[in-house]
Amino acid sequence: MLLQLVVINMRVFLTGATGSIGSSVLKSLVAAGHEVTCTARSDQKGQEIVQKGGHYIIFELSPDSVSQLSELCVGYDAIIHTALVLNEEGVRTEHLLVPALIAAAKKTAETKPVVLLTTSGCMCNGETQGPMDEDHDDTSRSHPWVAFKPTLERMVINASAGNFHGCVIRPVWVYGNSFVDQWVRESKAKGKIIAASGNKHVSVIHTDDIAEMYRVLIENKAVGLFYGSEQPIQVETIIEKVSEAIGVTDVERYDNVTEVPNYPWFALAHTLDCQLISKRIKDLYGFVPRHNFFEWLRTEQF
Repeated sequence: MLLQLVVINMRVFLTGATGSIGSSVLKSLVAAGHEVTCTARSDQKGQEIVQKGGHYIIFELSPDSVSQLSELCVGYDAIIHTALVLNEEGVRTEHLLVPALIAAAKKTAETKPVVLLTTSGCMCNGETQGPMDEDHDDTSRSHPWVAFKPTLERMVINASAGNFHGCVIRPVWVYGNSFVDQWVRESKAKGKIIAASGNKHVSVIHTDDIAEMYRVLIENKAVGLFYGSEQPIQVETIIEKVSEAIGVTDVERYDNVTEVPNYPWFALAHTLDCQLISKRIKDLYGFVPRHNFFEWLRTEQF
């Protein structure tokens, strides 16, 4: 049975609001009538947030500033964390930040309900060895770059109690203002499609759909792990459709795409057979993505 909900406008604190996912989340929340306060590294970035209907606080996220951010986000109805940089300092910041956000949410939960929603990613599942949904989650083959994330995910979810609602969303490869778009455009510019050897599966979702998932999860005070996926597609099928969309037929394959100078990030996805199926958000809240990857390729101007 689907859960029914009367939505009340929420005060939301959002990190990463100028990134690919975060900017779409901001747009979705504002459109739904929520008041969103975001962190921004500069006034220039802040103006991008204002243009989308949000408010901003100048804040440079680092290991030294984590405790200050924790204080800033106390009292909000929801905290959404989408910011992450996969370098040494970014990973160190993440290890400090997640416990700090949990502490802030717990403080808020002393007086009212609060949702803490953090962002992970499909590389935490690595090679899924077949279709996988949240009921059969397995992170034993996490990609080395994100092997630290599942522990932080569990911290958020396990903190759930009383007014505290902790949930994690694991987006797959997002298209629409993302690395996927970059890969297609670079393939067109170079006159050849760069891909990993083999014919594995890649799971994708449109940025607007993943943003709507964030909105649905905080409005429903969700708890637990949720995949954010539209569909798994075989790499050869993706190459075929991209070739049709951009008029490029030459394909250059690599055993290790990370060795290619300036390789587009989405090519890395071709090396992982990742087949994530969003089940929980559909079962609980009836959410189904509206976009289709092949239709997007057909209509997007590259």
